Formats: sequence, C-alpha cells, structure tokens
Amino acid sequence: ALVIVYLTAGMAISGLQYSGFVVNYLDIAPSFSGTIMGMGNTISCLAGIVSPMVTSALTPNGTQEEWQGVLWLTAGILATGSIVFSLFASGEVQDWARHKGGDGPEELPLKEAEAMLEKDTH
Repeated sequence: ALVIVYLTAGMAISGLQYSGFVVNYLDIAPSFSGTIMGMGNTISCLAGIVSPMVTSALTPNGTQEEWQGVLWLTAGILATGSIVFSLFASGEVQDWARHKGGDGPEELPLKEAEAMLEKDTH
C-alpha cells in the first residue's frame, strides 16, 4: 500500500512541471514555442534511448546496491536540471524571438482590433 502512495505522490509532483518549464517555451518565444518545444522534447528523448544501456551497465547483477546507485544517479541528474533551470531560466520574451520592425507578438492583436474599429467607424 505504501508503494501506491509513493507512486501517486510522484505522479502528482511530476504534474508540477507543467507550471514550470513546459509553459516557459511560450513565455520566452511565443511565435516559436512549438518549434522550441519540439527541439527540447527531441533532445530529452535521448535520455530514454540511453538510459536502458546505462542502467544495464550499472546493474550487471541486479543487486539492491546496484539499483540504489541507479536511483541516486537519476536523482542527481534531476536535481542538477532543476537547480540549473531555477538559477538561469527566464520568463521574459527573448530578443531573438521578437518580431523585426518593433511589433512584438503581444502588440499585434491590439493593432488588429484598432484597425477593425477604424474600419467600422468609416
């Protein structure tokens, strides 16, 4: 029963990522968020490709001590990623993601609305 509690808590905590790095793609580059997310997910899938090979190399006998090493390595990688993200991540639109000519993506809907209002009044 304790295993179910741990799995449920782990999945709940895993859901917190959506309010963190997942929405950050949209924050830093609204016009390119899909492309950036695709690139990020492609790179992150490499861990899923490499991890079975690393795990089998670290657990040749399948002992509890070997598996503890795998879990500590996983925890270290996740903690390092969290710390780097917390220290260096930004929620500001990046300069390279801004439209050329001064119109940022956040300004376009307002200009379109103004044009529609002017059209209706004439």
